[in-house]
Amino acid sequence: MTVDEMLKIYFSKMCQVPFEPDGKYAVRVWDGMDGCWCDVVAGVDLKTALETWCDRTKNGTEHTNYSDIDYYRIFPADTKMLWSWDNTMRGED
Repeated sequence: MTVDEMLKIYFSKMCQVPFEPDGKYAVRVWDGMDGCWCDVVAGVDLKTALETWCDRTKNGTEHTNYSDIDYYRIFPADTKMLWSWDNTMRGED
């Protein structure tokens, strides 16, 4: 599948945010039982991020929204996830 085909699937399920072709990305899963984001892969190119997302979501047919309990999303690799009170889950700033 091409990057454009994977982007079409991704954007049909997720919000449309601009992706930089040369950027680095992280695929994260929202763990609905523990209430936290966990990296699946990080620091990868857009093609690898989309391939990972498509693999984990069966091409966007599963695990794509909050009501699925666990769902996957692509973020820029430098996105810092905050847990509460401006700290990460482990408490660091």
